[in-house]
Amino acid sequence: MLEYRMQVRDLVHGYVGFTQVEQDVMDHPLFQRLRNVRQADVAYYVYPSSNISRFEHLLGACHVAGAMAENLTRSSEWADYLNALEAATGIQTSDQFMQTIRLYALVHDIGHLPLSHLFERSLESYAEVHNIPMTRLVEEWFGETGFDKPHEAYGARMIREIAQKIDMDTSVRNTLVLLMTQKEIPADNPLNAMKLLVDSSVDADRIDFVARDGLLAGAEYGK
Repeated sequence: MLEYRMQVRDLVHGYVGFTQVEQDVMDHPLFQRLRNVRQADVAYYVYPSSNISRFEHLLGACHVAGAMAENLTRSSEWADYLNALEAATGIQTSDQFMQTIRLYALVHDIGHLPLSHLFERSLESYAEVHNIPMTRLVEEWFGETGFDKPHEAYGARMIREIAQKIDMDTSVRNTLVLLMTQKEIPADNPLNAMKLLVDSSVDADRIDFVARDGLLAGAEYGK
């Protein structure tokens, strides 16, 4: 059972807990910068209360992903999956699995630049005008291959640094880095299920930001 050392009162989810390693990640300067990065870029010009930061969204996504991961450990197929996961990553316990998922959700958007996706669209326009493939532009800027979205490449670069500076289980660290640095993971790889909890059509990321954005914009969707 994960031990939550800190509690935060969240606007959407109420009181949510965080482990020591999650708190250490949140305290890192590269994560703290997200307090000043808007989740919905310039939407606050139309919806004045929509002042959500990437910081609070990631805390919410971590909480949601943790609940999803815990639910998976109750599956009748959990033991077989855990055996396959151990062979691929060294993760041996439910706690290691849940901690990795929670950390992945916590940092999945850490690479966002000012104005979030709006900044990225300006880079896409630059690449189009100069006839440069986005994958090449992203690699030149951030030194990571296989990405066409700047925030994903920058996040991959950041997590390599953060994960080495924070005390965490070795299997959790290595798996977290793999999830952040590999954009595509084959469906037959047990890591694919972990990837999909945070990066898919219906995932912890969307579950949190739809509810959060809806609430701050005064709407009723996402509940």
